[in-house]
Amino acid sequence: MDPRSGEVRALVGGREYPPGGGLNRATRGRISPGSTLKPVLVYAPAIEYEGLTPDSIVVDEPLDINGWQPQNWDFRFRGEVTLREAARLSLNIPAVQLLDRVGVERAKAFAERLGIRFAKADRDLTLALGAMADGVSPLEMAGAYQAFANGGTYREPHTITRVMAAGAELKGRSAAVRRAMRPETAHAVTDILQTVVTQGTGTGALIGRPMAGKTGSVELPPDPAFEGLSGNSAAWFVGYTPDVVACVWVGYDRVDPEHYLPPDVNGSTYPTLLWRQVVGAALAGRPVLDFPSPGGGPPVVVQMPAPPAGPEEPAGPAEPTPPALPRIAGLTAAPGPQPGSVNLAWQAEGGDVPAENLRFLVLRGTDADVPADDAHTLATVASSPYLDVLTQPGTYYYRVAAVDAATGTVGEPSAPVAVEVTLEEPGGQGPGDGAEPGDEREPDDGGGPALPGEDGEPVGGGPADPGNGGRPAEGEPDEPERDDGHPAQGEPDEPEGGSPPAEG
Repeated sequence: MDPRSGEVRALVGGREYPPGGGLNRATRGRISPGSTLKPVLVYAPAIEYEGLTPDSIVVDEPLDINGWQPQNWDFRFRGEVTLREAARLSLNIPAVQLLDRVGVERAKAFAERLGIRFAKADRDLTLALGAMADGVSPLEMAGAYQAFANGGTYREPHTITRVMAAGAELKGRSAAVRRAMRPETAHAVTDILQTVVTQGTGTGALIGRPMAGKTGSVELPPDPAFEGLSGNSAAWFVGYTPDVVACVWVGYDRVDPEHYLPPDVNGSTYPTLLWRQVVGAALAGRPVLDFPSPGGGPPVVVQMPAPPAGPEEPAGPAEPTPPALPRIAGLTAAPGPQPGSVNLAWQAEGGDVPAENLRFLVLRGTDADVPADDAHTLATVASSPYLDVLTQPGTYYYRVAAVDAATGTVGEPSAPVAVEVTLEEPGGQGPGDGAEPGDEREPDDGGGPALPGEDGEPVGGGPADPGNGGRPAEGEPDEPERDDGHPAQGEPDEPEGGSPPAEG
């Protein structure tokens, strides 16, 4: 979308277009948004109503809310952290604390001004983790984020600008436009989400111009059918520049033991890669814009594309010497916080690439010769470390190469480092397998305390015993199941529930 007008520039409803049409997942999909909901429902309302700033302190400490004990992705508690750091690491507990401080109903009213629709069952603090009864569509998420990009104005997403008949324009309904938040709030949220893409889980989306965004992952439902499996049911990335906002969702219409995302498909991997490829191509050759100031106003042009040289123009000066890329030293590979994960760390020595242009290409192969090509590239990140999650045991070889983001030049890869990966024996999935590094493991639509008025059933799961990460306590009702396992009215089925974060 163009956040300056609300016009939809491109929309893909699926990988295939069957004869006669089919389900348009971009507009009719209803998927749990995971942590991509946090900026809309938690961060922005806390800034708008409670006067918080990116540097305000929130407390990351154990919580027990009527038996519900939310956890971070690594089961760690960090004490006092800034709002910026809580967003960068996608911490769950500070998000729950902030939603409680703002108030669920007031936060929902704020998100509704951004086009988000809630079900009657969406009324407790599990919303802070993106647990919604019905979910959202990718178009709704793109529409919500556009207000952060343009200084706080919501413009209804639309694909039709006018209708002509017999040479005259037909009068129709105008797309809704409303002030959704103060310009200062939009600027603060963008400032926080810029850190997410430069230093957090969204680095794979960087395209060499000002941008911001948020990742999200939704793990497999806590159903016996998924016992022993590791993976996710949905993966998201919503990112934006001053002139484009785009949402990527990766997943299945119906999640079952044969159709789910492996652990290496989470918000920080394929969604950011797809976003970078699509938006990078869309903005190629266009002016580089920076976001509006805290007081609002139009975007600021920071760089214009060079005009093509005419054939009669004299040859320009010699190309400047490209910056020297640093050498990768001390690459290590150690077991990560969950079975099948590998934590990579390294140092960069020498070189003269400016820090803001320096990136690192992470490569993986099954033999010592790991070439720097697309087939072996895991991710492009801004700094060490990097967490890789594998689904098959075996010996893997890793290399890291420095990249100059300004020119795309790739340096000499490091010497390969081998690591033997073993997985837990089947028969018991560890809680939260498949968490992406720095991201949360939120339930799909479960984990909250029981609320009255809903036929006595808890919303998305019952209270938990201490330490069981939000699963229903023994003797409590478990997650409600669908009556027929099929989506209603041709819409995708929504995976239910979720297990707690990965044990660190």
